[in-house]
Amino acid sequence: MKNLVIYFWHLPRWFGLPVSTCAVVLGGLVSGATASQLAIAAGIGALLMAYAHTFNTFNDYVLTGFDKGDVRSRQKPYTSGQSLIALGLIRPGRVFWTGVLYLVLALGLVFALGENQIKWIPVLLTIPMTFAYSYGKKFYTCELVLALGFGPFAAMLGSAFSDHPDMWNSFLVGLPIGIIFGFGAEVYDQYFDADQNWDKGLRNIGALTWFYKLDVTGVVETFVILAYVVQVGLVYAGYLSSWTLLTILALPAILALRLVPRWGSLGILVGLFGVFAYCVLMVGGQAVG
Repeated sequence: MKNLVIYFWHLPRWFGLPVSTCAVVLGGLVSGATASQLAIAAGIGALLMAYAHTFNTFNDYVLTGFDKGDVRSRQKPYTSGQSLIALGLIRPGRVFWTGVLYLVLALGLVFALGENQIKWIPVLLTIPMTFAYSYGKKFYTCELVLALGFGPFAAMLGSAFSDHPDMWNSFLVGLPIGIIFGFGAEVYDQYFDADQNWDKGLRNIGALTWFYKLDVTGVVETFVILAYVVQVGLVYAGYLSSWTLLTILALPAILALRLVPRWGSLGILVGLFGVFAYCVLMVGGQAVG
């Protein structure tokens, strides 16, 4: 039973599912996807995320070493995938084949349920993202990779399963979600690993924020503001419904990140809830509009 929990709960890191699913649904909505088409795309998106997160555990132990040894990535209050191999709870080979299983399931669904060839574009773009993300931690690009995977590429997946796919529009509407999660939330995630992994070569915005002793909350809030600015621009240009501006209701929870020094893990969880609320309100507003 413990192994099943590791394979099907810890490795996929389902905490990211609200973000990826909202991006997929948003891309489908702007392309006129039906409920059944959205469900298919969301299911495939969930399996691709499980594949990516599982391989991230493998990559950060075997390939980059960030999760290896006594000095390694910290445990976070929202995920426990980092230390599974280091603690001896599962072997690297089993992590590898579990990731392959999730990928095979995703590709099988794409092959069986997709009726147009364009569906393979976002899938094939997404597959290498987990490796680009892991190595991107050393090359200043992991935030960009995460933003693309959870934002524009996920939205393109939702669009690809509609009757009238619109890759460009879906890419654009996925940008705010990508920015707020891939940059805003990720900066905090990497910031708390920087003192552990700087000597191992960790180089990204979060690590640089730690190294130069910048205000991490201020950096995160800058990306949050950028997400809202991009969203307003997309509303003004007609790509998003004006109802998506309901995301302003999520801002107080996101700003709870400023209370992390006093609230600790609670502040991080409230801020993460704010990010999830932003994504849900975005989709809800687009559905209403």
